[in-house]
Amino acid sequence: LDRDVAIKVMRPGALERADARERFLAEARAMARVRHPNVVEVHSLGRQDMVLSLRLDDQSDEVDFALELLAPLHDATDPSALAGGWATLESLYREPGEGAHTASSGAARVVAASWPRAELTRLAYAYEAKNTDDLAKRIRSAPANRIRAELIAHAIESDGASFESASDECAAERIRQALTAPNDVLGRVAGHLERSFQRLYRQRNLLMHAGGVRSSSLGATLRTAPTLVGEAVDRAVHVHSTEKLSTVALVARARHELAMVGRPGGRHISRLLEQP
Repeated sequence: LDRDVAIKVMRPGALERADARERFLAEARAMARVRHPNVVEVHSLGRQDMVLSLRLDDQSDEVDFALELLAPLHDATDPSALAGGWATLESLYREPGEGAHTASSGAARVVAASWPRAELTRLAYAYEAKNTDDLAKRIRSAPANRIRAELIAHAIESDGASFESASDECAAERIRQALTAPNDVLGRVAGHLERSFQRLYRQRNLLMHAGGVRSSSLGATLRTAPTLVGEAVDRAVHVHSTEKLSTVALVARARHELAMVGRPGGRHISRLLEQP
């Protein structure tokens, strides 16, 4: 089909455990609903010579509903993208009993907490692809992305890693700042993200209540919103399929870990939002 694909496999021995198989199937089926450039598309699911069904259950939940709303965000008209993008966030992240605007705060904390691990993982692969030293070998042989992220984080913190790409060097510098002052940096990241989500909310309100589709900030909002909303949904889908965790619980975890990061008892930035 002339396309690049990635193959995700279960750990050796995990196929023998019913709970592990159920989590793997649940995640694949949830992700199969999504057609979005910032979320990996699932093409097929198989076990040896047997192709397993990606048919979705009839029962609907908050994640299923959000995935349906996400569909128009990237390719639809501006009004549909605005309405669908905010509705996705609201359906997942609106605080119980509170106004719709509260969704921006929870989603921002979840995305902020997930950013360091995602950035470190990308940098680890970038370093491994361009180098042959001991660090590159250890990254290459690491059994999981968590280990890769920790290896490159330690190297960046000790000035033991440099990158050919200017964009990678800039990313490494952002990580270096987060490693030095994690509570301050991630707090500022969360603030920037919340304002971005709030812009989406305001643009949606302008559209829904005033019919405004010519706002000067509409283009900028729709350039940034798809990636950020996609990341927020990806985190919700992941914890739902692997831990059966609600988005409310995910937000609570993110708030707690962001408050504790950099302090005694807090997690390293590469391990935020991990299952306890």
